Amino acid sequence: GQSLRVALEPGTHVSYYSVTFTEPYLNDKPTSLDVVGSSWERWRESYDEQRTKGFVGFEKRYKSRWRGSIGFRVEGVDVHNLDFDAPQEIIDVEGNNSLIGLSVGIGKDETDDKFLPSSGQTFNVNYEQVTGDEDFGILEASRTQYWTLHEDLADRKTILAIKLLGGTTFSGAPPFEKFYAGGSNKYGLRGFEFRGVSTRGLQTNVPFPERKDPVGSDWIFLANGEVAVPPVGENVSALFFVYSGTVDTGRYRASIGTGIQIQVPQFFGRVPMRFELATPFSRDGDEETQICSFSMG
Repeated sequence: GQSLRVALEPGTHVSYYSVTFTEPYLNDKPTSLDVVGSSWERWRESYDEQRTKGFVGFEKRYKSRWRGSIGFRVEGVDVHNLDFDAPQEIIDVEGNNSLIGLSVGIGKDETDDKFLPSSGQTFNVNYEQVTGDEDFGILEASRTQYWTLHEDLADRKTILAIKLLGGTTFSGAPPFEKFYAGGSNKYGLRGFEFRGVSTRGLQTNVPFPERKDPVGSDWIFLANGEVAVPPVGENVSALFFVYSGTVDTGRYRASIGTGIQIQVPQFFGRVPMRFELATPFSRDGDEETQICSFSMG
């Protein structure tokens, strides 16, 4: 069935508002339509960023589990409230920036469960060409493989997941469209602070400038491995993981950690909650770490 979602999420560091309409079977065919209008504002290291976006996307699903997608976005990005020592890369994009993007993608999902897979793989590739005040392209790809290492008499499965992610920009993307690793977002790197792994810009307006604030990287690569062991019941799993990756500057980063995942039963399925502890054993310079992390959903 069709769905309409309205989100109002005010906050001190992040405020997000959106309206999303989804038609999963356009004209009674396996083609979905997504229409999104959103606005959000977030405090960054040396500036504030506000975005207002409209998006329309179509995805065609095939019996072979392949899917193809096409999307169109119009977005305004406002960079304001710059710190006095903001790097030149941020000063260059201060003010309003208009973006118009057309994206195409292909993907395949061969997992045995959409939300809690224990075997199979997912594969996605997406390219977006952007014009407007800036002209650039973004290519992203990911692959995740799942294996069941052990299944006990109570049908509880120990699962290994290996995930590879990569992305690159073309023709000089602005800082707000480049890649940042760290934290638990899309390009999460446990053990490092959110956006903590990135090329850093040189301070301005100070007598002894340092490369302090992140300004984004032109490319990124992450390789992550995780084992989930269910010691008590099917809704609780112990986690053991290694996260690693690199960007266009610095050495290869890596961290190791453990945690716990709890599947909270809801009327529409199980919602995962994750509590994790991680520590880097390879980092570049004085990158800030984040030992504890929590996520839900």
